[in-house]
Amino acid sequence: MVTTTTFTRILKRMKTLAASAVVLLLVGGLVATAQLSSAQPPAPATEKVVWEYKVIHLINLVGETRAIDAMVPALEKNLNEAGGNGWELCQEINGAVVFKRKR
Repeated sequence: MVTTTTFTRILKRMKTLAASAVVLLLVGGLVATAQLSSAQPPAPATEKVVWEYKVIHLINLVGETRAIDAMVPALEKNLNEAGGNGWELCQEINGAVVFKRKR
């Protein structure tokens, strides 16, 4: 037969074991986290990007023609040529186009 005193001792022992298990789990988790964070390589340094800009009036890209059918092929040809040279079209401002590329 289990006495109250024996039952109380068993409960205290179980609490002690449970508390020890929690402490071990917490310490193990902290150690694992520390190992993971130290194992990651440092972030690469970011380089400063320097841009070069070019502004061209649309007349220079499409020619003197006013017919849309004639403008489109000339515009496509000149935009593809600029893109082939590394220029990226950024914006159109008042009849001019702005290109940029990395230096």
